[in-house]
Amino acid sequence: MIVNEDAERMKQLLTEAITVLCKSGFNFSSHFCVEGLLGITLDSKDIVLLNIKETIQVAEGMKLKV
Repeated sequence: MIVNEDAERMKQLLTEAITVLCKSGFNFSSHFCVEGLLGITLDSKDIVLLNIKETIQVAEGMKLKV
């Protein structure tokens, strides 16, 4: 059985990892949005649904991949 704190921690870790990958892998000028629903099944019985929706703004003066 998964605890809500575990699910929230996993959501934060995945969101951070996806954000880093997007920042380094895509060209964009002002912002990008990550949206998705991820389902994880544990031991063929417990299902965890993680809903991710994050908009990332570029900080002023931040250098972007070109």
